[in-house]
Amino acid sequence: MYLVKSTLSWMSGSTTPEPSPAESNNEVKAPEGKPEEGSFGSALWKIIGSNLGGDVLRIGVSLPSWMYEPLSSLQRQAEMVEYGHILTKASKCADPLNRMAHVFGFAVSGYSATKRVKPTFNPLLGETFEYVDKQSNTKFFTEQVSHHPPISALHVEGEGYRFLQNSSPKTKFLGNAIDIITQGNSHVYFPQSNEHIHYENPCTRCNSIIIGSRWIEHFGQLNFKNLTNGVTCSIEFRKAGLFQGPQFDITGFVCDKDGRQCIKIEGRWDEFVTMEWLVDSLEGKKGEKKEVWRITANNFISGDQYGFSKFTSSLNTLDDELDTILPPTDSRRRLDRMNLEKGKTYVATTWKRTMEERQRNDRRIRKEHWVPVWFKEDVIDDCFVETTNEDGTVSKGPMKFWRYVGNYWEQRDQQVKTSVQEGLDFAQAIQIPGYVRGLACDFTSYESKSTATTETNITDTDSDGENKTNSSATFSTTTTTTNN
Repeated sequence: MYLVKSTLSWMSGSTTPEPSPAESNNEVKAPEGKPEEGSFGSALWKIIGSNLGGDVLRIGVSLPSWMYEPLSSLQRQAEMVEYGHILTKASKCADPLNRMAHVFGFAVSGYSATKRVKPTFNPLLGETFEYVDKQSNTKFFTEQVSHHPPISALHVEGEGYRFLQNSSPKTKFLGNAIDIITQGNSHVYFPQSNEHIHYENPCTRCNSIIIGSRWIEHFGQLNFKNLTNGVTCSIEFRKAGLFQGPQFDITGFVCDKDGRQCIKIEGRWDEFVTMEWLVDSLEGKKGEKKEVWRITANNFISGDQYGFSKFTSSLNTLDDELDTILPPTDSRRRLDRMNLEKGKTYVATTWKRTMEERQRNDRRIRKEHWVPVWFKEDVIDDCFVETTNEDGTVSKGPMKFWRYVGNYWEQRDQQVKTSVQEGLDFAQAIQIPGYVRGLACDFTSYESKSTATTETNITDTDSDGENKTNSSATFSTTTTTTNN
């Protein structure tokens, strides 16, 4: 669901419900009425209105910075670490049924951040983000390993568990709504019990993105399977329907390897998850109820224009220590993100388009296949998927997956240790390979004078409606970019 957060935030706005679009998941039609001129919906329709039924993530849309929140999608995926302690609890469960219920609690906790009102910046190829939660001893790391199709790979190491995820979302623009098909796979490993749990995500729909008050619903099945012992969990995210009935409700069961329902799961994806034992077990009696997850009280910053929680706000922290440790590719260093955070929306838009243009130039010069730095495409031997071949036949084989190859944290810790011992400044402890230097994802390679030329005069309309002319930065004046 963390990939869902980054994708659906792309279109989300106000969360006040309005009547749902047609119940058919595939109905495509233009919105009824006309959005107010200058509104988010009006700006969005002008850019993507001609792509009804299409995948808007694949058409290379470039939106002005005022339509975003000051986070990269890689940072937004890191919001899951806030509730990573649930997986630590799961690792200590003696009963695999109880462990599965906790894994679900962790999975659904990420949906609580999917109600935010602005999209996140799309990651550049080679962009990275790290986050360390010292209280729970959790390390999060992710890299954008492909731009076309967009794929991000992440690796989390926590106390008693490892969490891996690949995300390659697809969308379908329905007119006044957009469906997100996550095409993501998540894997949780518990070394002590030697268990491996795999799950995928349900469909997400962003409603009223052009006309009306925007709102979000998740619907369909969220299915988990313990590939070690056969325990499963199937949860239904109820569809809101025409009158937004059970908009946030979830319900389902944890079943043993024989398919017997052993634990009932209920709750709301935006607030809490509870479990009720239906049978006597190692860690519970029939009828016993327990809360697995609840959103942190007073977690959101009052009056924050982006609706950030305290945890989310911390993802942008770039103090003196981090500034000397983080690699040049870390999302915190993005100039568009940094300027938007300071309220400089026009400057942010200028840098955003400058980076997009450099990314296009990178591909033209590079030509050869991109090689990620920290992840390598591999297979997961115990997780099998079916693939439809060109001749229509179906074959079954191990799941392809981008795995973390190591050395990021090891290099970081070693160079910091060496710097301290020798009394030196950390000076960017993690050194990126030479072939990454100077590319779009090398955020320390941008300098206002060196990247500024007078080739083009750009007139842009910012969020306040003021026309501003820029004669310094070189970037494309078109709203369509070429996928890299």
